[in-house]
Formats: sequence, structure tokens, C-alpha cells
Amino acid sequence: MAEHGQPNRSVHKLAGNGTSAPEPGEVVRGDTETGAIDRLRSALIAAAAQGEGVMPDGLFGFETPRELPTTPQDARASMPRTVGRPRLTPGQLGSVSFADLGGRVRARARMRMLDGSAVRLSCTGDTEADAVHALRDRAEELTFGFLRLPWGGSTMAEVASYWLEDLQLRQMESATREEYMRVLRSKVLPVLGLLRVRDVHTGIVDRYLKLVAAQYSASSARRAKGVLRQLMRWAVQNRVITSNPVDDVDPIPSDAPVFFVDISAEQLRGLLDLLAEWPGLHSRIRSGRRPDAGLVRDVMLLALGSSMRTGEILAVRRRDVVEVDGRLAVDVNGTIVSTSRPDGSYRKSTPKRARQSRLIPLPNFASDVLRSRKENCLESAEGYVFTTDRGTGYTVNNVDRVFRGFRKFFPREIAALGLDVDRLSPRMFRKAAATTVARLGSAEISQHLLGHARLDTTERYYIKPFSLVEEDAARLLETCYQSATTP
Repeated sequence: MAEHGQPNRSVHKLAGNGTSAPEPGEVVRGDTETGAIDRLRSALIAAAAQGEGVMPDGLFGFETPRELPTTPQDARASMPRTVGRPRLTPGQLGSVSFADLGGRVRARARMRMLDGSAVRLSCTGDTEADAVHALRDRAEELTFGFLRLPWGGSTMAEVASYWLEDLQLRQMESATREEYMRVLRSKVLPVLGLLRVRDVHTGIVDRYLKLVAAQYSASSARRAKGVLRQLMRWAVQNRVITSNPVDDVDPIPSDAPVFFVDISAEQLRGLLDLLAEWPGLHSRIRSGRRPDAGLVRDVMLLALGSSMRTGEILAVRRRDVVEVDGRLAVDVNGTIVSTSRPDGSYRKSTPKRARQSRLIPLPNFASDVLRSRKENCLESAEGYVFTTDRGTGYTVNNVDRVFRGFRKFFPREIAALGLDVDRLSPRMFRKAAATTVARLGSAEISQHLLGHARLDTTERYYIKPFSLVEEDAARLLETCYQSATTP
């Protein structure tokens, strides 16, 4: 013991005593920590002055040269430290201990909360695995609450339930959300629902999509692929898995051939003559009125004159019909979407894509349709131009049903006109408009008329290829070779 009852302080792993160069492992003693450090400092300075070297490497746990510590706190900070166990991340469980409760198993473990505090959790189960599972669920609930996420061992059905909850928080059309849910429940989960998400690799997805294509259709397989891609993309974003297995799946070839339409003026006149003879779907209860024939005629002419989709035609309101430079035009800014909601359908505030909003000048035969509809249609709350006898708007299914009735009533007559009976629909006239504009104008004008973002989409699916080569080719060949062949 030192004076005043204070014990001697030792600075371990220091060296040197006196004026000689300190050796590692020796101890410098003093009445206090500060005194021991001062004695060591003096010994080192004296040894350096006598040319015996500098402070050895590792003397304070760091490389030399370095300024000597001047306080006890600096000295303690310079000492080598023992590495402890790694710190738990929020929500992570430490080592689990088990206890037999006589038929039940209790699992206990430490867990770190989001604020950094550690708590001890305890859960029971029939087996150790059940107890650990309950312990993990409890940890997720306490740590993240409604933000808790699945993990790699979760099943596809569990991950899908989290994803659907996330979709409810997004700004998404209800029809799109309902389509995702329908495809999941009818196509994806019955086959893949019990698989762990980390076990679903590209090979499994590829075989599953081929099965859907063979059992249903290629379009069903493409819809399932799109939903699966979105689901797995969400799992990657939330670190449930590390990569999206759908990205490397081969494209699904279409089983429906692309068809093109080129309607002549004579074919159009023949269809209008048939419509004049058609009594409609319910001729016996219409008292001579034929609104079904009028609906088919007006939708047909408006699709041919504007190349709008059926939903876009039905969504036209009175205020959307404007006059531009002396010509009637229609502002395409919405579409009718059918859903499984109680009201059945609603008007979406944009076309199929938001970028497809456009102002289309109309030819006279399409302008006459809108003028007549504005004058004769019943008033509706939405202001639709196409309304039923009750003043409500039409749905796409209504129009498709009436077109099917027209096709079934005149199958031979329509075929005699040189038209495909099964494909007689508003879309046929939309494609015919694109082909006519491309032939007489350019493919770029057709692209703008249809509202497509890419020209190759218009050319690949809508414009009928032309077999007639430009006359300029004949004139160029005549210029080069005609003189040689003339006697």
C-alpha cells in the first residue's frame, strides 16, 4: 500500500524502468495511474536521449511513432481490448434455451428492440420447433408490428398475403388489383402456394408456366408470369430472397395468330345494309325500336373513324366532344373498366395508359354519330354520350354481347362479304382504321391515332402488311435499263 492508504497503480504491458529502453512485459508502478504514466514517459524520453531507440511497436496497442497518452483515460483506451459477442440486430434472437414443462416445451431467448433495448422472450409449444416458431413470431410482432415481413422460409402463400396487403397501400386501379388477386388464387397458389419462397427457382417457374399454357392458354400463362414477377420483385425488395427467378424465364410464345384487317367501302356498305335489316336481340319487346342495331352501327362507325377502344368510346362524355378548326374532335381522357365490384364497372380517369390521352379530329361520318348521340341520348349523371334506355352508361360486356348477337343472326351474309365472322367486333374496325391510315398516309400517323408509345407495336399488331411495291421502283429500273432493251 502507498501513502495515505492508496494502493500502488500498475500500467500493464508497458516497459522500461529507469533510463534504459523499456522492454515489453515489464511493469511500471506508481502511487496513482497518472504517476505511473509520468514515470514511464520520463524513462522513454531519457532512453531516447541516450540513443537507445524509440518506443517499441505495440507498446500501447498501436504502431509507433505516436504521441504518448497523457491521462488515465487515454491509457485505458490504448490498451488491447477483448472482442465481445456480436451485437444483436433489431428483431434478431440470441441463443435459445429450452425447458421441459411436462408435455410442453418452453423456449427462451434475448431479443433487441428497434430502440436498442434488449428484452427476454419466452414462448411454449408442443415441440422445440413449435416453441422456436412461436418465439420468432413474437419477436417479429414486438419489433416491427404491422411492418413485419416474411423470411426465406415462408411459403409462397404467406408471401402473397403480405404482398396483397402492400397492394392495398399503393395507388393502383382497383381492376388491376382485383386481376392480381384473381390470378393468384386461381392459377398460382393452388400449385406453388405450399413451396417455400427460397426454394422457388427459375426451373420451377418455367415448368409451372408451361403447365398453365398447356392446361389453359398462352395468354393465361403470360398473366400468371406477370403476377409472379411482381410478387417475386416485392420479395427481393424486402430482402426475403436475393434474386427474382422469373426474370430468366423464357418468353411465352402466343398461341393466337395476329390478324390484320383491311375493310373496303363496299364491305362497310354491306354491313350497314345488314344492320338495317337486323331486328336486334329483343325485337319482340322493343315495340319496333331497334336500339341494339343502332348501338352496333354507332360503335362500328366511331371505332372506324377514330380507332378508339370500346371502353374509350363508351367513356366519351358531352364535354369531351369539342370543335377544333371547324372540325369536330373527341378528347380521349378515360375508359370504362369492368370489375367484380357491386356496381360492376366504373369510368377510369385515363385511357388504358395515362400517356394515351389524346385529341382526335373526326371524319364526317364519325362526327355525325356523336352529334346524333348528343341530341337523342338520355341525360345521365356522368354525361355519357352512349346511354341505355334508363339513362345509365353501357359496359364493354354490353357491347360485346350485342355484336355477338349480330354475328349469329347473319353468319353467312357476313362471310359472303369477305369478312371473318368470329372476329367481327369493335377491335376489327380499330385495326381497319390503322391499316387504312398507314396505307394512305404513314405508319407514324397510325401510331399517334392509336395512342401507342412504340411504332413497332403498331406495325406488328395493327397494320396489315402491303404487298404492292411502290411505283418508284419501276421508274428507277426503266431509267437504267429501258434504253438497252429498245431496238
